[in-house]
Amino acid sequence: MKDNQSFYDFISNFPIVKGREHVKQSTIQKAGELLSQQTKYTGAKLNFVLNQLKNISKVFWLIQFICFVLFLVNFTNIKELEDAQILFLTLVPVMTFYILPELLKTQLYNMGEMEAVCFFSPIKILAVKMVLVSSCNILIIGIVSLVFGFYHQINVLELLCRGLIPFNISIALTIIAFDFIKITSPYAMISVSALLTLVLIEMRHFTFLFHNIWLGVYFGSIVLMLLAVGITVIRLKHIEERCYGT
Repeated sequence: MKDNQSFYDFISNFPIVKGREHVKQSTIQKAGELLSQQTKYTGAKLNFVLNQLKNISKVFWLIQFICFVLFLVNFTNIKELEDAQILFLTLVPVMTFYILPELLKTQLYNMGEMEAVCFFSPIKILAVKMVLVSSCNILIIGIVSLVFGFYHQINVLELLCRGLIPFNISIALTIIAFDFIKITSPYAMISVSALLTLVLIEMRHFTFLFHNIWLGVYFGSIVLMLLAVGITVIRLKHIEERCYGT
């Protein structure tokens, strides 16, 4: 082994002054106070949201664009409220088709461990993804309702509510599928999402439900969506508590 005596002789010329006991205790006390505050650095929230937005699949944006164009193509074919309802029941489920694959990216690509050690919890990551993709859907439904309403002299608010019925139901079914179906294959993921979309499109054959009780169906869809969201939040909270012991 190398002789380190010369090194020891060198550093011995610079003796280390031992800290006073009260200084040590003061340092320990300050550290304890900081730890008791349980502060956590979470990073720049804006950058976090922008990164999530940037990572949304191009397929999702393509589907939104195609559906918006199809709404415009069928713009002149709308003669009455029932026609608009059928159009919403046909295209809105297609708009929401890629929400499930977006939410299942973490599970599909085994990114759960990486997200778990990020500044933001998995619940917040999932919530931001859901808000971003849902906001795009709601924006398109809102624009279409506004244009259809003013052009055809139809109640804009009623059009918006009718357009949100398939959206709310789709979100609820997507969240339920996300909670209870463990998917590890991209083909299975697309198949489940396609099945949900086809089921929702079939609702257009039951337009009699939307003649007189459409408002009840609308509020029922909101309740269903809120229940699904609540169950998911509770489940993820329990998982987080088991992982972090909080």
